[in-house]
Amino acid sequence: MNTFSNRLAIVVLAIGFVVSGSATTTLKIATISPDNSVIVENLRTASDNLFARTDGEVKLKIYANGVMGDDLTVKRKIRARQLQGGIVATQVFATEVPDLNLYNLPLQFKDLDEVNVVRQEFDSWVKQQFDNTNFVPIGFIGIGFAYAMSTKPFDTVEETYSLKIWTPKDDRIADHTLRTFGTSPIPLTVVDVLPSLQTGLIDTIASPPVAAIALQWHAQVKYILNIPFTYVYIVFVLDRRSFNRLTEFAQEILLEELQEVVTASEVQLYKDQDDAFSAMQDHGVELLDPDPDSLNRWNQAAKKAIDQMRKKGYIPEDPYRKLQEVLQDYRTQ
Repeated sequence: MNTFSNRLAIVVLAIGFVVSGSATTTLKIATISPDNSVIVENLRTASDNLFARTDGEVKLKIYANGVMGDDLTVKRKIRARQLQGGIVATQVFATEVPDLNLYNLPLQFKDLDEVNVVRQEFDSWVKQQFDNTNFVPIGFIGIGFAYAMSTKPFDTVEETYSLKIWTPKDDRIADHTLRTFGTSPIPLTVVDVLPSLQTGLIDTIASPPVAAIALQWHAQVKYILNIPFTYVYIVFVLDRRSFNRLTEFAQEILLEELQEVVTASEVQLYKDQDDAFSAMQDHGVELLDPDPDSLNRWNQAAKKAIDQMRKKGYIPEDPYRKLQEVLQDYRTQ
């Protein structure tokens, strides 16, 4: 009898371990952000909180440093259910959700205050455009303004004609803008930028300083043009099928924790932007200030690019007009 009881206890314990293990849903989340970045640190905190608040029902497994591939690869892996979520560049969804293009048009915003005013008005609208996709948008993480950085000095539109300029692969907004400016951009994935700078395949990039430092691009450039060229932000998405399989309780907690990742990461990245700008100059990168005439030509080229994109249908017309109204109202206050 004692032997039978012992065996029964072992079976019960074994079943308990199986049930316990199978009760936890692990959501695999990928990002190209470095392992020590604020985004990844916030994801780890969210995972711990999520596991505790759901009594072990849900946790995250985080893949940083682009180990799951570039952003387009991450999107494909989410669709194939190899991943359940990712933090990716907005351009990978620009075809399905063209409203994402509204924020990153060239020379559209003068500062982050203008960005914030527009985003308060439009973020919820843009997120709703994901309703007919297989992705749940957690939110948008603003990185800051992208500045042109190069191994060669330049401050006029005309001087860019001879530069070997990187454009993100499959980013038709960036590609069209640069071609309108008269350049022939070289499309590459983000993970290919550093070796391409090192080998001379490209000599010019556009990036927020904080991202350039995180990805070690800053060590390869010598000049930065002092024009906030375009606003850069990324999107945090989950696989809708995986999300729908969770209990309502787990969904609620998951959204709370991941939205905190979005908010906390953006706040810190904005704070780090000025420090990163200064750090690049301390590293020896020279700041180039265009004269008023050159700045005017940059603005004219940007307007031409935007007008052409509107004609091609890259930008949804009604939301674009509404955005411009919001900007003008704010500027005239």
